[in-house]
Amino acid sequence: MRALIEVESKQNIDEEGIKVITPGNFYEEDGVFYAVYEETEISGMEGTITTIKIEGNKVFLNRKGSLNSEMIFEEGKSTYVLYETPYGTLDMKITTDSITGEIKESGGELALEYILEFPGQAPIKTNLKISISFQDADVMTESVE
Repeated sequence: MRALIEVESKQNIDEEGIKVITPGNFYEEDGVFYAVYEETEISGMEGTITTIKIEGNKVFLNRKGSLNSEMIFEEGKSTYVLYETPYGTLDMKITTDSITGEIKESGGELALEYILEFPGQAPIKTNLKISISFQDADVMTESVE
């Protein structure tokens, strides 16, 4: 089903953050929710398809295209990720502090708080907000396609 997907990311090293509002697809399959959209120039990941998978208390963020990664967020846990860019591959550790909110068939909102760690760099505290709605999704789709 066509939906309006809003993703907002703020880090302690960047006061402004990034906010992307884009049409995409949202669906549920066997109790797991999926939001799929194309990244744009605004996010700096043009040519990448992002899939957000919400399965119980876990959130998976998969990117394929100009950037490739699979990030796993689970409250109170750390995961290790290979983040592939056109310039090389980075090792990254994600420690999820909290996941709040709810996504259901009618949409909803999730807020994730986590820490990104790259070897040799200071940890980066990150807040990620994901919102799914159906209001104006068709209008947005028409203007993009």
